[in-house]
Amino acid sequence: MRILLRNTQTGLFYAGPEKWTEHDAEAVDFEKTDRALDTAWASRIASVEVLVRFEEPFFEIPLRVVGFGK
Repeated sequence: MRILLRNTQTGLFYAGPEKWTEHDAEAVDFEKTDRALDTAWASRIASVEVLVRFEEPFFEIPLRVVGFGK
């Protein structure tokens, strides 16, 4: 299982400060949802969701983040 941040407008994955990628394999794996939320909050990333992605590619849980952004 991987915990990722994905921009809901562009579909890009968070790869580090000011870095986004199309490829989930290059994205930061936060390992825990609270780490992903802390990063989104601290960076004031708008239009973002925490994506819980399992090994089976057809199974993922998107958690839309509301209430913060720039």
